[in-house]
Amino acid sequence: MALAMEAGGQAGASERTELDYTGESKSVVIPGGLKITGASGEGKQLTDIQKGSILGVFVNENEQVTEVVLYE
Repeated sequence: MALAMEAGGQAGASERTELDYTGESKSVVIPGGLKITGASGEGKQLTDIQKGSILGVFVNENEQVTEVVLYE
């Protein structure tokens, strides 16, 4: 994933993310009780994740999921 800026190169509210789809897939297990947040930090539920959702999945050195961010 590469970050990009809107015209004028201003960060902040106009910042956006461009995704390069590689076709790679990976299965992950989201542990029960793990907090899922939205891009603005608000709480989300597992049921908010739908087919086609874009997730930021953060893992530790043991490949265990430590954080999930749902980008809508």
